[in-house]
Amino acid sequence: EGTMDRRTKWIAGGAVVLAVVGGGAGIAVANGGDDDRPLTGSALEQASRNLKILADGGALIAMGTDSGAGDGRWQGYFEHVELELMVKAGLTPMQAIVAATGNAATVSRLEHLGTITVGRAADLLVLDANPLQDIRNLRQINSVWIGGRRLGPTGTN
Repeated sequence: EGTMDRRTKWIAGGAVVLAVVGGGAGIAVANGGDDDRPLTGSALEQASRNLKILADGGALIAMGTDSGAGDGRWQGYFEHVELELMVKAGLTPMQAIVAATGNAATVSRLEHLGTITVGRAADLLVLDANPLQDIRNLRQINSVWIGGRRLGPTGTN
């Protein structure tokens, strides 16, 4: 079988791709392996192409992460980097945001999270800039809300 035939069957079978473009198990799913080493150079380029092919083919893309699980993987920071890499790979900012929110909740079976909907947990970021214009604007955080309550500045909660 050719590579495209395998991809087509995989997508048609309802594949879910956990997209951690920058260096985790998720992109390895798109690469067909389970290696947890960060991707660099041609491997990162191939993983990025695969992510775009799968997204264009209709596969459910959901961001997953292992940041915080080891040395040099800081929670929060690397999620932003991964979202930026997803857009660099060819996803729109909205596709990347949906992958990290609604789709991630869906594949994790967390029905109470992931979208701003009546009856769901009110966990959200208020931003000072539009991430649909530039995904890096996700870093322009005005406030953080968890369970409908605004978190105070670091060290005040």
